[in-house]
Amino acid sequence: MSEVNFDNLNYEQFEISVNNTMKEIQKAKRRQISKNKSLKARLIILTTTFFIFSIIIIIFYLKKVKEYNKLEKKVMDYIFFPYHSDLIPTLEVLKKLKKWIKEIIMEKTGKEFNPTFKMYFKATVDGDINFHDKTDKWDGYLLIIKDENENIFGGYTSKNFRGNLALDIGYGAYKNDNMSFLFNLDKEEIYPVVKLNSDYHIYADIEEGPIFGELLNSDLNIKSRFLSVKSFSNFPKNYNFKGDINDSENKLRLTNGQKSFLIKELECFRIILLT
Repeated sequence: MSEVNFDNLNYEQFEISVNNTMKEIQKAKRRQISKNKSLKARLIILTTTFFIFSIIIIIFYLKKVKEYNKLEKKVMDYIFFPYHSDLIPTLEVLKKLKKWIKEIIMEKTGKEFNPTFKMYFKATVDGDINFHDKTDKWDGYLLIIKDENENIFGGYTSKNFRGNLALDIGYGAYKNDNMSFLFNLDKEEIYPVVKLNSDYHIYADIEEGPIFGELLNSDLNIKSRFLSVKSFSNFPKNYNFKGDINDSENKLRLTNGQKSFLIKELECFRIILLT
């Protein structure tokens, strides 16, 4: 009898133990389910918060971009008034051109100047025949050209293309200008003069357009009626990439491989160097 009672007692204890274990398992499952729900809720809250925060940041950014564009347009219109520049579309491009001029002048003279821009000529507004009338009154200017293939390039000189000052009747004159350079805005490259002691940096003549280099073998030769007559380039001759004399690797680099081209737009800016 005692043996049977002992077995019954063990069985009851075993049953209680199993029941307790099952209850613990169920409790653990419920806790895990609750924990999963909590984690899911937190994930949803975090995702929603991140999404809302991202939308706020994007809206703020777009607002600032809009404000900057308005300010940029206001600044650009103020600089070039009464013209509107199509070839210097942003302040970033303007800063790049200023940087090139500052660096060349510092390299050649050891002096630091802050160049300011003022547009005095725009071909599609003034007509190509009026280039000298509009620009020969002062020294130091930047030419920017856009050709029929949308290439944008040009040149800077601290002199002018007025011609022979004594006669001023169309007799051409070569001028030395160590600070002059050509550039290609598409490539973001500048091309300084090769020989500092050369007299063939620019050629000035009131019966010609602006010419960088020699008259017949020009690095950049802009015809007097450049909106209807093709201009040309034999680059590099008196100008080259990084002032390198070797011209074999850089043939027609200035004009993106074109020897002759028709100009679609030409803008001329007076450059005043402030200390």
